[in-house]
Amino acid sequence: MADDTFYTKKHKRLDWIALFAKILSWIALIVAIIAPIAHFFQTKTSLEFQMQMSMFGNQTARNFQEPLIEETLFSLSMFVEMFNIFFKGLIYAVVLKAISLALYMLIEIDLNYLLSEEGE
Repeated sequence: MADDTFYTKKHKRLDWIALFAKILSWIALIVAIIAPIAHFFQTKTSLEFQMQMSMFGNQTARNFQEPLIEETLFSLSMFVEMFNIFFKGLIYAVVLKAISLALYMLIEIDLNYLLSEEGE
């Protein structure tokens, strides 16, 4: 970076905000990857519990894959929901990364402007 005479309190504040947005973008990306997996396991557990309760007294056991194969609309809606969750998180991560890069660019432009003013 530049000398402390150029790197003012305003630059430090913008640098901190840009760093915070960059860290949040990575967190959003990690959540975007983990959330669809968690949604799948939540749906799986809920469906298995419903099947257990519905077969109370009935001896024919069913596993989780049978409803996914038999009910294609249910399985399609589940995968669309998982993709939707992932895509929202990905959009959040990209927007936060863009904010971070824009703030870093603003700092760099301002520092270059201050250096060019001093050179004249």
